[in-house]
Amino acid sequence: MRVFGKTTSYWLEKCGGTLCGGFVFILFFTIIKPEYYSYKELIKEFPSIGMCAFGFMLTFLGIILQGDSSTIKYMKSRPVLYDKFIAYNKIVVILSLIISIYSYILGYAKIAIDISSVIPYYSYFKDIFIALFWGLATKLLIDICIFVRLFYLLLK
Repeated sequence: MRVFGKTTSYWLEKCGGTLCGGFVFILFFTIIKPEYYSYKELIKEFPSIGMCAFGFMLTFLGIILQGDSSTIKYMKSRPVLYDKFIAYNKIVVILSLIISIYSYILGYAKIAIDISSVIPYYSYFKDIFIALFWGLATKLLIDICIFVRLFYLLLK
C-alpha cells in the first residue's frame, strides 16, 4: 500500500517511532496523568536498560564496520540498505544515551510534592517530565524494532 507515493514501510521507518512516542506522550499527559512517585523506581532503573542498548548497538556497529566476513561484505555491497542500517544504529545509540541520562536525572531528582504556589503550573511540568520519559522510551523501543528489522533485511 502506498501513501503519498511511498510505501507504508518507508513511513514506518521515517516516522513510526516519533509518531508512537508522540502519541504515548500525549496519552500520558492528557489522559493518564502519571504520578511521579508511582514511576520513580522504574525510572531509576531505566539507565541500566538504556546503557545495555547503548553498549550493544555500539559493539554491533564496531563489528559491522570492522568486520571482513562474507556476510559483512555482502551487507556493505547493498549501499542503500546498509546506509539505512548505519543511520538507524546511530539514532538508537544517541537516543538510548539521551534517555538514560534523562531517566537518571529524573529518577534521582527531588521533586517536591506541592510547590505550585511558588511556581505557576508546576503540576503540568511534573506531568510533562514523566510523559516525556514514556514518549522517549516508546520511541526507543520502536526504533530498536525497526533496527532489528533492517538487520534481518540485510541478512536476507
